[in-house]
Amino acid sequence: MNTRTVLITGALTGIGRATALAFAREGASNHAVEGLTKSAALEAAPYGVRVNIVAPGPIETEMLRRFAGSEQRMAAMASGVPLNRPGRPEEIAEAILFVASEKASYLSGASIPVNGGKAAL
Repeated sequence: MNTRTVLITGALTGIGRATALAFAREGASNHAVEGLTKSAALEAAPYGVRVNIVAPGPIETEMLRRFAGSEQRMAAMASGVPLNRPGRPEEIAEAILFVASEKASYLSGASIPVNGGKAAL
């Protein structure tokens, strides 16, 4: 059986939406699931799968804007990132596409920071 399944949580906005669109561009048939908790998604995954984590830093989403509360706080968060800006949801989606691809077939158990260098500080 060569069918692969991708569960995308929060696929209506932000990083989830960008990821669903990226998989669709690559020809995947998406069944995006809104509201599925991360623990439920892990329980739904068959045993023996590769599990990797893409760990985003501050990403330009509505959630980040709500958390920051003001343009000043957004600017302060961006100044704490070596690339001097928040990331875009599409940048996280590209990392997720790579991790899910055959190009990363030997990658397992990894946590990949995609945070503009923030983890390096």
